[in-house]
Amino acid sequence: MYWSDWGEVPKIERAGMDGSMRAPLITHNLTWPNGLAIDHDKGRIYWADGGTKAIEYANLDGRSRTVLIGSELPHPFGLAVFERKIYWTDWDTSSIHTADKLTGKDRTVLRSGVSGLMDVRVFHRGRQPVQSMCRSQNGGCSHLCLLAPLVLGAQSHTCACPIGIKLLISLDVPYIVDVVLPLPPLKNAIAADVDRKTGEIYWTDTAEDLIQKATQDGKNIENIIFDGLETADGIVVDSTGRKLYWTDAGRNSIEVAELDGRNRKVLVWSGLESPRAITLHYYHGLMFWSDWGKNARIEQADMDGKNRLTLISDGLGWPNGLAIDRAAGRLYWNDGKRKTIESSDLYGRDRKVIVRNVPHPYGLVIVGSHMYWTDWQTKALHRADKASGNSSTIIRGNLEGLMDIRSVQADNVAENACGSDNGGCSHLCLRNPSGYSCACPTGTVLREDGETCNTPPSTYLLFATRSTLARVSLDTPELWDVTLPIPDVRNAIAVDFHWAKQKIYYTDVQLDIIRSVDMHNLSNTYTLISTNLTTPDGLAVDWIADNIYWTDAARKLLEVARLDGSCRKVVIKDGLDVTQGACHFPKKRVWSYHIYTPPPLFMSNSYLYWTDWGDNPKIERSLLDGSARRTVVGTDLGFPNGLALDYGARRLYWADALRDRIETSDLHGKNRVHLVPEATHPFGLTQYGDHIYWTDWYKKSVERADKTTGKDRIVIRTDLDGVMEIRAVAAGRQAGWTPCAVNNGGCSHLCMFQQQTYDCTCPDVPDDRPCSTGRYRLWITQVLANALVVLTSTAEEGEIEVRISVGKTGPDSGKDPSDYDEETEESTVPIILDTNDNIINIPNLIGDGINIKNPMSKDRNDMEESGSLAHREIIIFIITMTVSLVVLGSSALAVIMLYRRRTRAKKYLYTTGRSVLTFSNPNYNASNSDVGPGGAQPDKKPFLWKRLKYDKSQ
Repeated sequence: MYWSDWGEVPKIERAGMDGSMRAPLITHNLTWPNGLAIDHDKGRIYWADGGTKAIEYANLDGRSRTVLIGSELPHPFGLAVFERKIYWTDWDTSSIHTADKLTGKDRTVLRSGVSGLMDVRVFHRGRQPVQSMCRSQNGGCSHLCLLAPLVLGAQSHTCACPIGIKLLISLDVPYIVDVVLPLPPLKNAIAADVDRKTGEIYWTDTAEDLIQKATQDGKNIENIIFDGLETADGIVVDSTGRKLYWTDAGRNSIEVAELDGRNRKVLVWSGLESPRAITLHYYHGLMFWSDWGKNARIEQADMDGKNRLTLISDGLGWPNGLAIDRAAGRLYWNDGKRKTIESSDLYGRDRKVIVRNVPHPYGLVIVGSHMYWTDWQTKALHRADKASGNSSTIIRGNLEGLMDIRSVQADNVAENACGSDNGGCSHLCLRNPSGYSCACPTGTVLREDGETCNTPPSTYLLFATRSTLARVSLDTPELWDVTLPIPDVRNAIAVDFHWAKQKIYYTDVQLDIIRSVDMHNLSNTYTLISTNLTTPDGLAVDWIADNIYWTDAARKLLEVARLDGSCRKVVIKDGLDVTQGACHFPKKRVWSYHIYTPPPLFMSNSYLYWTDWGDNPKIERSLLDGSARRTVVGTDLGFPNGLALDYGARRLYWADALRDRIETSDLHGKNRVHLVPEATHPFGLTQYGDHIYWTDWYKKSVERADKTTGKDRIVIRTDLDGVMEIRAVAAGRQAGWTPCAVNNGGCSHLCMFQQQTYDCTCPDVPDDRPCSTGRYRLWITQVLANALVVLTSTAEEGEIEVRISVGKTGPDSGKDPSDYDEETEESTVPIILDTNDNIINIPNLIGDGINIKNPMSKDRNDMEESGSLAHREIIIFIITMTVSLVVLGSSALAVIMLYRRRTRAKKYLYTTGRSVLTFSNPNYNASNSDVGPGGAQPDKKPFLWKRLKYDKSQ
């Protein structure tokens, strides 16, 4: 066979059809050798060169090179020979040409104007089959019969095995016979090991990114690890402790799991470059591995990942195979670059070279007094004396694609240190030099009892990666991504959670559904919404009212429903700027549901925020029923994707994929700052603690930076294909309270809070239950020490309005109620409704309690008279207390107690029961001055629409 190579050193080569006898044919005066063709009649090989713009030929051994058509062809590519003609394609002319194969004359264009021309072949019935050794019974080969070059004028052939087919060679008999295990076709099996108790075979496949197992008869094949693998080069089975260990050179990690793949844990995740071979010494509780990165080394750690130690760090090139001689207490390794097999004791001392000038050793194993190794170059299995390296011999040759090797000895299984009860551990029981230790799956923490794991993590990053959902725990230091075993995820985009209910929610734009997942049982899923849904790409959970909001980009709607999917209602349907087309990236997304509690006399001011990157990109917000809609940020935006809210600091964050930056402002769009000015292509965004986290499409990564300065930027995880939305999952992210939290606010269907009021509303499609409607209002504004309390009621039956208004802001100040969150001063006061005597009690404001009758028990005139009386009583009381304090000269203790009563958080009740509810009181001093750039900046680079489009079928 002949082939062209137009790499750094362009050449034409040939080899036997079994890959043997490879040799260069033409090595000079070549640029882009493209098409090749053989003239069997003349015994010549022709080639077309797109760089030299010529067609040449030579004898089949490379001699007698001749230029047929020289330096005048625009760009020849494909080439064929038939009878007296040569045929070639030309990229520049988009034509098929022909000429005389001997002289290059009589050139003719057979066909022109053929776009995309590549190769060309001549079909003819004159090409008859020839006899070969492989035509009869496949040459006696079990799998592949490959023709080889003639040997002494006689035909030859080679039997070969497909990549990944294992050979079993018995050492129990004096003769050597290999048996091909009846395993299915494997794409790129690299490492293998055997469970010495069951005889089951485990192997890694780096083409499929799998760890699989099967019985020796090839039956009962199972996928053990099928997510979160990149280049699993090494694998070892702990037959005693019933565990599976492996190295991953792509993720630079060493991991362990149960033999069925459960309880997966990363043991070593830092300081690795290209870990490869791994082996265990169960008796000592140690594991050893090789790393052939830039700083090649051999390392050791306890089998639970602790007490890591470098054994060999000098004189190494490509340390491949690794083996332990348990009887002699020595460690063996081979080096593919230094072409040696060496040995040391288990501490890296007493180092010896056993065999030199080994062409390219890879796998290695010690059995009895011998060592066995595989060699890539000799394509053979070798054996030699393990102490001296003498008596070297080839056990089996002609083995294509040789990789790892393992010995199977059924009599060397020790007693399990963890006993029959898994050492009392709830999850992993791992061997170590002193016995064993309990360990937890990646991202989870061991409790103080040293045996039980906290699952799931208490704080983690949740993100979608198209075909999976994954998390990165913030409870543990490794910050490692773990794929969640959620079934039937096709194209997940948006994610959110409900901490109190321990549920994860996500949208799938291929199935066009919204689902929930049980955090404690990830296989337990429930489909909330599956009808009248086209492209659900934005999602937000109202954890207080137990509602869920989503956007439908194709239908141009923003909807809400209960958490079980019932009571669907369109919240916003006008002015949603979504580009037409079935396969576009969504332009309208609900990214965040925001509940926070400003000065405690306000109920939780709940907002819905979303981004819109249509013709006029902007960030908007509204109340939870879609009212009070307003633009928060409307200038200098490109494609605002991710959106995040810092509830404590009252800051808004967003990622702009066109401007390639992350920005922040206050909740009104003021005090705007370019926080991370060079984010490649940010998509999802979230905030937790002192940091912001975002996903990046181009880098396929999750990154982190300081939420205030944008500095201390690090990459959390990489190689995350299709990473989309991200959320920080923690109990502290879902605090607050509204009347909708108690019995759904008394509403039959939907309860929607609106700062000082909440509405009972009905779904768009009625169900079989009567629907209750109405608005319930409690106005409470600024209360200072000299507050004037006025109690009134509304004209509508069933409503109560309480006003405690003195100061710069109130219901009558002319300000937008949606701005109360930033315009009021902080203070505290308890408001308690006593249903037994129907009295509102406001105690300890400026003295003893003040009782005011509930206006709902009187008519309007009685109410107003009662309100005036209350007004006078409060003024008198204020004056009396003030004079008393001046005359008596209050003691320091009284002053301290009075101050404490004014400033500490109080309890509120807003139901007909007696329960008391607490509002948080975050400290925040807003600034009115803009510190960010004032003007729009030009785009840093041209942006293709294709960058942000996604196809549901991809």
